[in-house]
Amino acid sequence: MPKPPIQQAKENILRILRNAAPEVEEIVYPCLPQDMADYRSALDLVEVQQEFNRRKVKATLELYKETSPPQIVVATLDDIASGKLDEYMR
Repeated sequence: MPKPPIQQAKENILRILRNAAPEVEEIVYPCLPQDMADYRSALDLVEVQQEFNRRKVKATLELYKETSPPQIVVATLDDIASGKLDEYMR
């Protein structure tokens, strides 16, 4: 039997937070319109808030539309040092 949507959202949020590198200060969770309310409810749970506060990480929900262009850029340290990332972002 599948878990309730808020429980699924909570588990996903915490999994991503717990796997984040120590230097991460903010995590943006892209949500489909039909999932946004469940993710908001999951983020409001005391257990979830305590985990974010303990790690000193900010959580943001962002509405994801399937027609949105990707907003994630993966770059190596060499790309950053050489200026390739700056060129790409212009």
